[in-house]
Amino acid sequence: MQLSKQMIVAGFLGLFAVAGSSSTSFAQCSVRNSMRSVALAWQSGFGDVSLDTGWIPGPVTRTAYAWDDNPSRGCIGAMTQNGTADFGRLAFDASGNASTQSAGMFLYSSGELGFSDTLSIQSDSLPVGTPVTLRYSVMLTGSVGIQDANPQSNIYTTLGPCATQNVSLPGSASQTCQNSVGATFVYWQLMNWSLNAPSISGIGPISSSIAANAEAIYRIEVLTPGVRIVSCSGRDYTAPVCDSIDFNRNGVFPEDQDVIDFFNVLAGGACAQCSDIDFNNNGVFPEDQDAIDFFTVLAGGQCGA
Repeated sequence: MQLSKQMIVAGFLGLFAVAGSSSTSFAQCSVRNSMRSVALAWQSGFGDVSLDTGWIPGPVTRTAYAWDDNPSRGCIGAMTQNGTADFGRLAFDASGNASTQSAGMFLYSSGELGFSDTLSIQSDSLPVGTPVTLRYSVMLTGSVGIQDANPQSNIYTTLGPCATQNVSLPGSASQTCQNSVGATFVYWQLMNWSLNAPSISGIGPISSSIAANAEAIYRIEVLTPGVRIVSCSGRDYTAPVCDSIDFNRNGVFPEDQDVIDFFNVLAGGACAQCSDIDFNNNGVFPEDQDAIDFFTVLAGGQCGA
């Protein structure tokens, strides 16, 4: 049976009909990890894997792995995604490849990570209702590499709560707004992505691949003296947030190779899948403090301690 162009397009559109679905019903003091990995051969159906933790206590790390083949068409592919949702930090990596000698292979990655926390503004010296100025910021780092004739990628995060704005990879943003002593509010952030190698669904022989990673770090600066922020999760959003100790993002940590790769990148070496060298995310790099914080966290200590 020959696949017509119309059949391929119809199947392709049906595959992604729910790929962009998103839930914005937040639970307080919780995180969410939702991912979809697709390495799907035509007329098979085993290579489409979705997971959604719902809003649960965090942090949470999950893996979504999909594999499929159709020997009669010479189709084979695999897609792996790892996602981590934590208060103040959202991160994922995706790696997949596929090939077809005929037609009807799909290679796709998507997901949404989020956290929702309840914050209260407190002070020992200022009365309830005193105006407070807060600055919210996010830094989104990472890389995307899609081998395909028509690569499609979209990775972004949100920033609020002054006003919801999207920040695309790579990027950073900050916003400042007013609140008051005694106020309690929900602080939530999301990171979304979709990565697509659409040409692999065409007439082969074709080979495509996807490799991407991204990390979003969120912080809050209190610009009014004598004020502190207390969170339901226990996260101190005013303190530095270090990267994962899995520096090379291979899913194995702690390990000697993370240390080797860290110093290699610090010396100017290349590592496409590694985190950036600004380990403590203070915007200053390279610096001795990044190495100090790396080994502190490696030993089980707190970032910035």
